Amino acid sequence: MKYAHAVHSVDRLPLAVALAKAMASEQERTGRAPLECFIQVSLDDHAGGHRGGALPADVPALAAQLAGSAGIRLAGVMAVAPLARIRSRHSKNSRSSRRASRRSIPVPRAFPRA
Repeated sequence: MKYAHAVHSVDRLPLAVALAKAMASEQERTGRAPLECFIQVSLDDHAGGHRGGALPADVPALAAQLAGSAGIRLAGVMAVAPLARIRSRHSKNSRSSRRASRRSIPVPRAFPRA
């Protein structure tokens, strides 16, 4: 965690826990600023985990874990679009994931409202 400013691909609870543990140690040792983390959400219903990203249903738990971890700043949500789908449908899914995470935790001021 010495050189990372942000992680843009948090898609599993074990990863969120490991990042929080590493950052707690790094902050204790160096006093560095919090690590910015983005939740990566898969918008492909049939990806089977091949392209990465959390299922939209898993976003609230990931958001709560990151937001509740010392040394971590929940910076936002990013989406992995399907390879061959219509964009409008998946933009709607992205908005739904973002709204679900907002219902679960307080929204940082820097988090744009859609």
